[in-house]
Amino acid sequence: LCHWKPSGPLDPEEIDEINAWRDRLYRLGLIGAYENGIGYGNLSIRKGQSDAFIITGSGTGRLRSLDETHYTCVTSVDFEANSLTCRGPVRASSESLTHAAVYVSHRAAGGVIHIHHMGLWKNLMDCVPTTSPKAEYGTPEMAFEVMRLLRESNLRGKNVLVMGGHEEGLIAFGKGISEAGGLLLNLYGDLGVRG
Repeated sequence: LCHWKPSGPLDPEEIDEINAWRDRLYRLGLIGAYENGIGYGNLSIRKGQSDAFIITGSGTGRLRSLDETHYTCVTSVDFEANSLTCRGPVRASSESLTHAAVYVSHRAAGGVIHIHHMGLWKNLMDCVPTTSPKAEYGTPEMAFEVMRLLRESNLRGKNVLVMGGHEEGLIAFGKGISEAGGLLLNLYGDLGVRG
């Protein structure tokens, strides 16, 4: 459940870095839309030292480029109730709970990226921390799985996970969006070299 408080666009300077990474990942097809029009992939950055974060808006995966009207700020999350509150010109991405799980559980995380790539998904499955196949995307179960992996696995060292119940889905995080993006580009490049 998304409690959306419509407001004006975010400050363009706030989204410069995240938007540059979004453009790059879109060009690689790691963010985009399927033939049926359903978009995939999203990015977020922590707002200061709080648990609030700026994230791409719902349904923006299909758009070639974004601006400050396509981002929103998630200000609070209730995992148990499967709800969040966001303020901005658009509703928050359906994957916001999963991003929130990283920020709440890992204070050093400042940027989170969710991409889709079948090759990476298959190659990394169970080689890096992997969520239960029973946890579906955008659900509290997925968020709780991410929290569990941050507690019980070496996820803090790897900073990348496979979404076992979300075909093609991977999540990377880092101190900032550039660290998360760089990690994904390295993995993507390695996969290309392996064929």
